Amino acid sequence: LARCPRDANKHTSLRKKKMNPMKFATAALATSAKTSTTMTIAAMTKKAVEHSILCSDGIRVAYQHFPIVDATTQKTTGYDNATKEEDPCPILCLHGWLDNAASFHLLAPYLSSQLRAAGFNDTGGSKGSEEDNKTQKERIHGQGTPSHPGIFVIDLPGHGLSSHKSSDGPPQLLSEYAYYIAEVASALSWNKFDIVGHSMGAGVAVVYAAAFPEHVRRMVLLEGGGPLAKNASDCSRHVRAACDRRIRSNKLLYPNGNDNKRESSARLYPNIGAAIAARLNTVSRFPGSQYLSEQAAHAMVARATIPIPEKASTAQGNDVPVTFRHDPRLQWPSLQYFTREQVDSLYNDISCPICLLTAEDGWPFDRRSQDSVENILKPVQMKVLPGSHHFHADPDTADAVASETLSFLRD
Repeated sequence: LARCPRDANKHTSLRKKKMNPMKFATAALATSAKTSTTMTIAAMTKKAVEHSILCSDGIRVAYQHFPIVDATTQKTTGYDNATKEEDPCPILCLHGWLDNAASFHLLAPYLSSQLRAAGFNDTGGSKGSEEDNKTQKERIHGQGTPSHPGIFVIDLPGHGLSSHKSSDGPPQLLSEYAYYIAEVASALSWNKFDIVGHSMGAGVAVVYAAAFPEHVRRMVLLEGGGPLAKNASDCSRHVRAACDRRIRSNKLLYPNGNDNKRESSARLYPNIGAAIAARLNTVSRFPGSQYLSEQAAHAMVARATIPIPEKASTAQGNDVPVTFRHDPRLQWPSLQYFTREQVDSLYNDISCPICLLTAEDGWPFDRRSQDSVENILKPVQMKVLPGSHHFHADPDTADAVASETLSFLRD
């Protein structure tokens, strides 16, 4: 697990060095040799196809789809191991708190360029009419082409391009995020799939895998061992803090008691560069010796902001002001936390193999959580890799994360 804060100067070169994502793609070519595969920079930097799913409660969940591509032809391909007994599984990636799908801007295209496996029995569609299912399948997989379903990276509700929750309920509960994973799996007709979860996304993955163990084949946890556990004796204090903040803030966000007329309290930044600088600055408030690369911040902020051209002034030149699009209520105290006993119970109910990857300068874990992970969750693979909390999104460190993730999912 993540260690206590180390020498802050140990990875100074990683913090200061500004490697271009294209250079990371080149460096990753060497890594690919370890898995006896080849790839191209074009495959590494392939852009995702944007989709969304309308859930049964009216929330629209946005997601990016990275199809499996042939490294030579750049075409969607089937698996090359025809003797594989199981159909290839979709890979679902879950981001962390206040992040979005773009935190996988390096890992997802890497996986899509590397994974090659045996014929996929195309069952990925949405619930509904036969024609709707056919359209969904053809859009994702290509008509008549047996192929791996690919990598799917979602924006959890309130994040990225997904809908915000309505004003009449808590905006964020970890267990409810698991509900939206179930919605996505149902809409795309997934029977079994792999999950890669980062930070809060790792917590969501653990909750879902415990509740629906039959649907998860393998799980990779990045910088997160599951839900954040709190003392049971603090329950009433947490409820009060959440209620007080909600009452106070709702008066500002919903002065008319109407969702459609929510007042925007989001700060306006003069340009996207200022928003990126603000995102980088937040890292200094996190525990340990965490840091974030400009490249990773740029990728996430680009998806997390909305341009507001009507607010531009002539003094700003060509700069377009932006504001963050995430639900501001995500920063409120949570109404509910899991107790240590509940987290341990979740661990006991998970049946799939687990890989846990943490960063040398990542989020510190307390000893009690570490003991539970080692003795109850029992990951079959645990490694500490160079980097910080977003080591999978930083071009200086993402190659090692990608290599370990790929190796584990291909076993």
